[in-house]
Amino acid sequence: MPAPKELDPSASLPALYGVKLRKLRVRAGFTQRGLGDLIPIAHSRIAQFELGEETPPEDVNTRLDEILEPTATWSICGPTSSGRRSRTGHGSS
Repeated sequence: MPAPKELDPSASLPALYGVKLRKLRVRAGFTQRGLGDLIPIAHSRIAQFELGEETPPEDVNTRLDEILEPTATWSICGPTSSGRRSRTGHGSS
């Protein structure tokens, strides 16, 4: 199996998102297929997100936050005050 493509997180917002998503997925012990099964979406979509080729729709991003960071105060899209991301991706007041 080839090594994962290394992204430069400063190259674009999708690249930053992909780097963060891959790090969180690996830290949680999921394969792309396993994570996709929980959402549910195809594992190839998870790969596209991690490669910075696509960003997920809001409902998928919310589900990723629920699965990968249930108690974190930093969602994939940015900081939160309560551990939950608001609709705009910014913490609620």
